[in-house]
Amino acid sequence: MASEDLESPSSFDLSDNLVVNWIKLGLAVKETKCGLEEIAENEVREFTSQIFDEVRKEQNIPNNINCTNCTIETLKLKTYSQKRTRIQCATKLCNNVCSKVASSHRYGQPNWKNTNTIVSQWSTSYWEIAKCFMPDGYCSKMSAGDTDFNGIVNIFINLLPIAKKVTTILTNQQNNIFTEARQVGKDFRHNEKCRITDADLNHRIKKLMDVLKEPNHISKNIKAQNALKKVEEISKCTWTSDLEKTLQLIKQAAEDFKEVLTREKQTILADVKQKIEEKIKKGIDAIEKVTEKGIKRVQSEVEEATKRCKLEDSDYETRKNELKSRLVTDLEENCKTMSVSPFLEEETTLLLHFFVDPILQMREHHLVKDDTQAKCYKDIFMKNQFWCKHIYLTGEAGVGKTLFCRRMALLWALYHTSRRNLEHLSEKDKRDIKTIKHFGFLFFVNLRETSECEIENIIHSQLGYDKSFLQKVLENEKCLIILDGLHEWSHSSTCAMFEKIKTPHCRTYQRCTFITTSRPYKIEALRLKRSEIDREIIIEGMDPDSQITFAENIVRSFSKEKDPEDFLTYMETYAMANLLEIPSAAAHLVCLWIDGKLDDYSPFKLYGTMMDNMFHLAMNKCRSTIERSTNPDVEMQTSLDCIVPFKNICMHLDKLKKLFHLAFDTLLAREGNTVSYSKDDIAKYGLTNEEIEDLCVVGIFSKRKAIGFLTERRYKISFFHVCFQEFMAAVYIKMQENYLEEVKQKITEFCKTYDDVNRLANIFIILASVDAKIVAILFSAVSKTIDSDELAIAFREYSCSSMYNFVSNRKQQIEDKIQSLQKLATKCYSLDKIAFSNTIGMQVNDIFIYKNNIADVSYLLKTSWKYLKSISIFAWSEKLKFDHETSDSILKLEVRYINTEAEFNEIIALMRKCGSSLQNVFIRDCSIFQTIPINDIPHLRSLYLDKVTMKHMHLRELLSNISSETRLSQIGLENVTCADHENDEIDDCSFGVLDISNHCKMHLLGFSDVSISEIRIKSDILERLRLDCKKYKNQRCVLKLLNTLEHAPVLKKIVVSHAKNNEVVSQLVRTISTLKTLRYVYMLDIDFQGHTLEIDNGCTELEIELSHFEMSHQGFERFLYSMIRQNRKRVICVHLFFFTIRREDNTELPGHDVAKLIERFNHFQIHSFSKLCIKFKSVTPENALIKASTCDV
Repeated sequence: MASEDLESPSSFDLSDNLVVNWIKLGLAVKETKCGLEEIAENEVREFTSQIFDEVRKEQNIPNNINCTNCTIETLKLKTYSQKRTRIQCATKLCNNVCSKVASSHRYGQPNWKNTNTIVSQWSTSYWEIAKCFMPDGYCSKMSAGDTDFNGIVNIFINLLPIAKKVTTILTNQQNNIFTEARQVGKDFRHNEKCRITDADLNHRIKKLMDVLKEPNHISKNIKAQNALKKVEEISKCTWTSDLEKTLQLIKQAAEDFKEVLTREKQTILADVKQKIEEKIKKGIDAIEKVTEKGIKRVQSEVEEATKRCKLEDSDYETRKNELKSRLVTDLEENCKTMSVSPFLEEETTLLLHFFVDPILQMREHHLVKDDTQAKCYKDIFMKNQFWCKHIYLTGEAGVGKTLFCRRMALLWALYHTSRRNLEHLSEKDKRDIKTIKHFGFLFFVNLRETSECEIENIIHSQLGYDKSFLQKVLENEKCLIILDGLHEWSHSSTCAMFEKIKTPHCRTYQRCTFITTSRPYKIEALRLKRSEIDREIIIEGMDPDSQITFAENIVRSFSKEKDPEDFLTYMETYAMANLLEIPSAAAHLVCLWIDGKLDDYSPFKLYGTMMDNMFHLAMNKCRSTIERSTNPDVEMQTSLDCIVPFKNICMHLDKLKKLFHLAFDTLLAREGNTVSYSKDDIAKYGLTNEEIEDLCVVGIFSKRKAIGFLTERRYKISFFHVCFQEFMAAVYIKMQENYLEEVKQKITEFCKTYDDVNRLANIFIILASVDAKIVAILFSAVSKTIDSDELAIAFREYSCSSMYNFVSNRKQQIEDKIQSLQKLATKCYSLDKIAFSNTIGMQVNDIFIYKNNIADVSYLLKTSWKYLKSISIFAWSEKLKFDHETSDSILKLEVRYINTEAEFNEIIALMRKCGSSLQNVFIRDCSIFQTIPINDIPHLRSLYLDKVTMKHMHLRELLSNISSETRLSQIGLENVTCADHENDEIDDCSFGVLDISNHCKMHLLGFSDVSISEIRIKSDILERLRLDCKKYKNQRCVLKLLNTLEHAPVLKKIVVSHAKNNEVVSQLVRTISTLKTLRYVYMLDIDFQGHTLEIDNGCTELEIELSHFEMSHQGFERFLYSMIRQNRKRVICVHLFFFTIRREDNTELPGHDVAKLIERFNHFQIHSFSKLCIKFKSVTPENALIKASTCDV
């Protein structure tokens, strides 16, 4: 846009609109710079960390080795393109870092003149690297805050990594939002007449707004969003409409002029400075004539601005020490004691004297839980000698998650206190301090009390620390952030990252460790990726020794007359000792026992007594404010006999019945938080403001002011604890006993999956202790509803693990979920037996039998026999009897660890008993003493044998029966051993040809270590293949099978292991290259030798997992090239584990070189990389071209 000719102003006239426009543009440039500062800092910091890490890895430079001599001047380095000789750094660190910086500059010519510090110190003084991407004159600038707009915008133009994150093409100098914005800044600074027309102003402000609106990267930043709003306000405001705005603009303009004149004081702006000062003086004189009050306000605001500047420039170390001192004081005060009595909050004791160690089970997320326990903090924080970043502490309600974290915070505070005295601590406390002391800062926040999403905002809202300084601490210091109560946190649906991020937003603070506490169902429901969880610690309550210590501590602290041994004996006598595993329940029981109130126990009475005592205490303190029910509902009283013992609750039934309904409905709400609600939500249930206030006084509710509203006063109201909400929901179900169909309908509509049922598990358990018949009715309905869950269908249909992807171990995860229903039914049955000595008819669809649950399973077999869909037997006992009538519902039978003839005969009898419906038989780790009666199981579709031993005649008969059948869809014969010829050669024990080609629906085959010469199969229908070559004596059988499967039209999954034979590997890769419908390949322990695994078969979606394999360098390159050879849209995910890639000289290619080789193709994106594994994914041809062009630039 061409500017109109402007007349030179004779005076600094504030009524002159052209002068006002020039000042507005200056303010808009300043606000745009403020909006870009944080993004520029983050990009340069990330870039600095990346290049130093890369150089140290490439040059094998340890972290403790640094150069203290090299500067840009000593290296004699001016521009990257110069051909002059450079001094080499002794450590190789400095030269390589400079090369990385130069190669990341858009034109390969960083401005070395802007920096002269020691090069190795750039890793901490990252802004020294930022100045290499700016023009001359920025040598003295130490941060983004004191760098002007021109310097900031040059970083976006010249730093190549930014080009990958923004939509605009930065190589186009004519159509580039950043270069156009840079020109706007120049136009403002070099405008000697200090006047701009309306049209020019609007055009230039639009250029600045285009930068702040950049969609891929900049517009997502909060500060950029705020800056955009301010620029819009500047463009719209009227200069003389408001004196206060006028004064503010003059003040800000004066500050801007000062910054501009300082930057270019030796240029043409020296003349502009004089003119600006004259105009400002004239402007101030004009304002003085208007009002003396205006002058004072300007002076006052200037003084305040000066004070703020001085505060911002205050010593970082001083503020850091002040923050640490404040944290130590707060944590010492808030965490040093713990409440012991659930009824009296003031009954406290010292936490460290009272705390006992819970059982801490370490679990690799998404993998099977092992028996490894965490014994100290080092086990929690360290993994493979590295610090974990994201740690999740999970456990059921009341197991002590919060208490465990409070002890951690207290130990940190005790170490950092100025009065450090650790002699009185236990040896375990001292050992844990050695780990926790490595954190410079510790922040403890309660997620239940916040609706914020960003970590900085959460800490600020609860602890009140300055956000800008807090962010600097999080970036520069080693911090531990404890986030307590993820299951009680709700992600705001208005958050821009609502769909992508499932947990509080943790920025890429490299030195921060996050500990998040949660209930297990929440972690499972979130389906967090393995990369998002470095360590999961499961708190499983207290072990027997800790239970005794815990009970003894409470008894001896509050009663000198009573003997702790008497309490423990009482618990054993009444079969309640298992409840002591949960600290909160144990404390409640001990207190009831001390007060002589522990006549009987149930979860219902436990929660009921606690709530009753809360009303009792509140009424004693606030008799005049808490209104009692004047006319309790008679019908309500009769239908709630279980409530009668709780007199204080009965006095408030009018309001509580509304609360019970609210608790039930909100727990069954699929969307929204199950804890916090607005007042409007509660009003729908008839709760008045007075009743809400009463409940807040009692403590059942908590009320807080909702932050963010300026025109009205709003509150957030939440339940005291989710457990109380579940108790009240159980009361509501009991209350609706005469209208149970409606309740049952709501529950069945909610419980569509096993996750849904587990979410309501506590309700069933509490209800079982007061009316197990209702639980049995609801449980039966729920069992029928989730019977159609896709997890249940897959579990009953498949036995072979090749149905599932191996890395995620999905098979075990599905079994755990299916089994959770049985565990819940067992708990409900046990509670009913304790409370009423009844035997209710709990119905489950799938039963798992272990050594430790035989008694419970015997009961479930009786009540569920007619409805059972599967039986999984992992142990046998004489007590286990299948003397029921025949079943027409059982679809799957899984048997393991049966090794006597009598036991196996029972299994055969069970097969015949459910033969009319049985479709899936899976036998593993067993000795088979007779032929499996296939003919007696007319609907058999799947037969899978793994690690079994059979007599020669029985095995021959089984193979003959399989060959003669035509109806099997799944066959697995893996590690099937002939007991008569176990150590003989194949010639002594061979069964000839296994012909299964007549099975017209055969879609899954698993095979290994069976003495047959050939497998004949109908290859045009097979969908999944599991083949283990480890113990095969006749490799020709494998070769023929693989050859038959060439060009198989529907084969989707192949799982092959232990292939070492050259011919077998050759045939294997040839077969895979012909399969066009392949979706999943898993190979374990394969030596590819000189063969190439080529994936050029036309499949569009494929997942490949290669583990413990060896391949030549040339073969690996051909493998990569085969996936991109045809320019088609295809998605291929590759996981490499424990790999060996060999060069031509037989040396091993290091893992980081393998990763570089993958990236060099431009068609792959690496998602994760370590010494042991690499995970990468193909990109579409369009994205590959973009990636390649970016690299070329």
